[in-house]
Amino acid sequence: NRALLARAQAQGRMLESNLRVQRLISQRHPVDEILQAITDEACALLGSDLVGIQLDAPGMPGSSAISTSGDVGRRLLDTLPTQELIRFGRQAAAGELDAPRLVALPVVGEAAVPITVYGSPVRNNGVSMGGLFLMRPADVEADRHIDTAAVETFAGQASIALTDASTVHELHHAFHDT
Repeated sequence: NRALLARAQAQGRMLESNLRVQRLISQRHPVDEILQAITDEACALLGSDLVGIQLDAPGMPGSSAISTSGDVGRRLLDTLPTQELIRFGRQAAAGELDAPRLVALPVVGEAAVPITVYGSPVRNNGVSMGGLFLMRPADVEADRHIDTAAVETFAGQASIALTDASTVHELHHAFHDT
């Protein structure tokens, strides 16, 4: 019964998170604000130390949103070069992080630390524009798995936000084009 109750509570938290993000999208908040909300929600719900969205799309090259939790997340963000974060975003966009992968990354004051990285593409009208990725130490709660469906849901929300923003932009342009 406890396991069922915990699962129902987790599903409820995920639903509430999805509704918060969908509300931002439907109210047409700026895309950067929506992407930041998505990484914040994913970081909190998935228990990850660092969650990022990296976009390499025409009109928004290098756009990103990053959220961290705890000391490890802040140390990862402080230590990792921006190029490394961009690389993980690009790997997620290309589908290269579609299974959790172990990588060794240096963290301030420590030797290389094994980190689990997982990601999913972010699309605009079906075309990959970037990726959402998450990171956490591999040795923390080794029995805890990455909820890949939840990661894909968050990437899907980012995709919806991008598609909605580009559709609104195209409609505005169509009505104002001489």
